[in-house]
Amino acid sequence: RLSGVKPNTSPTTIEVDIENTTTGIIGVADTTGFDKFEGISVDSTNNPGYALINSELIKYTSVGSGTLTIDSQGRGEDNTITSSHSYADTSVNTFSFL
Repeated sequence: RLSGVKPNTSPTTIEVDIENTTTGIIGVADTTGFDKFEGISVDSTNNPGYALINSELIKYTSVGSGTLTIDSQGRGEDNTITSSHSYADTSVNTFSFL
């Protein structure tokens, strides 16, 4: 189970409803700080980022202006429960492992 993490960003919100199977590009109100994971730029091959949406940990592989790309196998990371999330009422943080 996930432990020893702390948020790197202020909470933000998702800009779309996310079903429990959604992957790919999602809208996020503010992606400030999501472009790095543990001080290294997020990319799809060497260094994915991790974000907590409510209580679900997701893995993302790129950051755009107001978007995150959820890895095709990036839902329910570290045995968190994959669930649907509603537009604008969801807390999203990016995290570093301690």
